[in-house]
Amino acid sequence: IGSGLGTIYIGGLWMAGMKNNNVKAAAQVFQNGDFQQGPVMDASWYASQSGIWQRVWEITKDEIDNHIVNYASSGYVMPEVIENWPAHGDTSKGQAYYLAPFADVNSNGIYDPASGDFPKIKGDKTVYAIFNDDKIHNENGGDRFKMEVHATLYEFECSDYSVLNNTVFLEYDLINRSP
Repeated sequence: IGSGLGTIYIGGLWMAGMKNNNVKAAAQVFQNGDFQQGPVMDASWYASQSGIWQRVWEITKDEIDNHIVNYASSGYVMPEVIENWPAHGDTSKGQAYYLAPFADVNSNGIYDPASGDFPKIKGDKTVYAIFNDDKIHNENGGDRFKMEVHATLYEFECSDYSVLNNTVFLEYDLINRSP
């Protein structure tokens, strides 16, 4: 920590397939690629929504545990990442309603952290992002999939098992939003 050295220098998702003899492919290469931030949505909204989705949500298990215990306490200041967890998309913009996983403590289907709901994460620290390939594919010329990708990077903090303590896990959930 603080050394300037990173665990992962570069990584990117590549996917390809065929449909009716047409190649569909999406690839991320260094700083360019066939992906854009955010969930799949109606094309007219991508430009105005890009700033909202141009981020990652970094959260720890300790922040969530503190929220679970204190969300109803006076003086509790909810962390921004919990308050703004991307649990729901805006359906009026063509986004899926359910996006990032969350614990729905009152089972009403609505993410409401002020009522005790909280992000569901893996490990002790998680970084979460949503992106898609619903754009012109300049890198490879393949047709778009309309694939929405939910990327979760997570790690564990373990003092008794050094291999797990030095491992970063990366999980992609691929959601086909095409007809």
